[in-house]
Amino acid sequence: MLGGAGVGKTVLVMELIHAMVERYQGISLFAGVGERSREGHEMLLDMRTSGVLVRTVLVYGQMNEPPGARWRTLARAVYGIDDRRVFPRRTPAKHTAADG
Repeated sequence: MLGGAGVGKTVLVMELIHAMVERYQGISLFAGVGERSREGHEMLLDMRTSGVLVRTVLVYGQMNEPPGARWRTLARAVYGIDDRRVFPRRTPAKHTAADG
């Protein structure tokens, strides 16, 4: 999600996470790539207050890190949950006899 400062990105994300946790009793992943540590800390406190923190994984790649490090943060988060089939898993390609 992209947007300028103060437009409500964090509020929207918090509402989405809260709705998913309440409805599906699942685990939500928030990857804050390029976040400021202050914003991450505020989100942590808000999640703790709302009660969804116990069913949420927070991963941050801070904005002062080089782009490669931030990308690895996101890739590692997705890799970690994909192994546990929390993330929508990939469907293997189906082969037919004609495919060889």
